[in-house]
Amino acid sequence: KVRGFRIELGEIETRLNEHPGIEDSVVIASGSDSDKRLVAFYVLTQGTADAPDAMDADTLRAHLQARLPAYMLPAAFVCLPRIPLTPSGKADRGALGRMEIGIQSAHVHLPPRTDGERRLAAIWEVMLGLEEGRAGVHDNFFDLGGHSLLAMQLLSRLRKEFAIELPLKVVFE
Repeated sequence: KVRGFRIELGEIETRLNEHPGIEDSVVIASGSDSDKRLVAFYVLTQGTADAPDAMDADTLRAHLQARLPAYMLPAAFVCLPRIPLTPSGKADRGALGRMEIGIQSAHVHLPPRTDGERRLAAIWEVMLGLEEGRAGVHDNFFDLGGHSLLAMQLLSRLRKEFAIELPLKVVFE
């Protein structure tokens, strides 16, 4: 279970593998029981591997959004040259779980510039368990590991910190 939903990792992998630019993929649930996040590791097809910039997290997320419910969308996408295998030839999910996860972003990292941006970034970093300075101006809450339950908590924190009332849809935009 991830965030209270029963997740079939194989179904996410099947949908990801339907993308013509993906040769293979493995999805794992990463993190503690109370804060599990889905991470998709993928290998590009030969033709796509020649232009890896054409295949980013936003492209893959859009592909999956058309095929899966929101709670089944991975929080991170990690491109690998090949999926590590166990001696029996199966995907080594343990090795994938131990890898340093580089969350892809379609934007160049731009650190917060104003006091308000710095306060907001600090809230995101605490809520998402990120290192200080990780959240930038162009980052997407969900790309950094956020999910709908955290989005509701975020709105509560923003209400307290900034004395503003925002609708939930703002976080999703």
